[in-house]
Formats: sequence, structure tokens, C-alpha cells
Amino acid sequence: MRRHLAPAALILIATLAVATITGCFETALHLAPAGAAPPKVDQAYCGQWTFALKDDKDQTSTDATATVLNFDGSHYFVEWKEGSQKPQRFNVILMAVKDATFAELTPLGPDLADTHLLIRARLEGTKLNLRQLKKEFFEGVTTDDQLRQKVEQNLNNDAMYEGPWVPGSLTSQP
Repeated sequence: MRRHLAPAALILIATLAVATITGCFETALHLAPAGAAPPKVDQAYCGQWTFALKDDKDQTSTDATATVLNFDGSHYFVEWKEGSQKPQRFNVILMAVKDATFAELTPLGPDLADTHLLIRARLEGTKLNLRQLKKEFFEGVTTDDQLRQKVEQNLNNDAMYEGPWVPGSLTSQP
């Protein structure tokens, strides 16, 4: 069953059991320009978020929560939990691409990865909307510069995304 999230990201999330979701864009490439320092944490992303995940038939299949914390002023710690599944934990960096925000979610734990997930995030007050990127859209992209350029050129192209925006609601803040 394919679930549409949206990072995460936190985010970020979000961010999130995304590693187990079919179609997610997982890469070793980075959106941030080489040598760029990560932006400072935006406290508006920190807190507990609740998402209602839908299956391929657009039916709510499970609830998920994302707990987002300021880790060190530049990175977020995100714990994503779907239903009764084991939580997944991520180191997350948010970055701007033009007027959009993307989250780079690197899994934490015994199986540290050289790759991370990229998702788009949009914060609107107490609503956090996440949208997965479609891995097939990025076939042939082999450098960080190519990745950033392709994302910049396709911010509003639905073909770049896997499914619709997934809305989350803020349930508490630290």
C-alpha cells in the first residue's frame, strides 16, 4: 500500500516513515549549495504534529505523528510514528529553494544511511503540509547542482511530486 506523506519533514518532518514508503525520493545528493551553512531552526516547525495518512483509494488508513525538536540551532530531530509501528528518527535540515522549503531527512539509528529523503514542506500557521518528491522524476540527475536546478525549474510542476499535499495539524508546542 502506498501512503502519501509529505517530511517531514518534518518535516520535516518530517519526515518520517517516509523511508518505508514506495516512491519516495531517496538520494545522496544535496539541495543546498556546496559549503552553505544550514539555516537556523524556525521554532514554528517545532512541536507535535498529527497527520491522517491516506491509501491509494484516498481513504484514511492510519494516523501518524511527527515530533519535531530543535536539535542544535541548525538541525531538527524528528520522530515519526505511524499507528502501532516502531518510530523512525531523523536528522533534518530545512532549506529554501526560491520561495519553497524542502526538508532533507537523514535516518538515525543503528543503520545510518549515506542517503536521505527529500520532501517539500509548507507551513501555514498551525498547519504543516508535506509533499513527497517522485524518484522517477530525478532519473539521470547525478550532481548536487543538477538536482537543485531541476527542483528550481519544477517547483510548481505536479509531475515532480508523488501524490498530493498531506496536511498535518499542530497538537502541541514546546
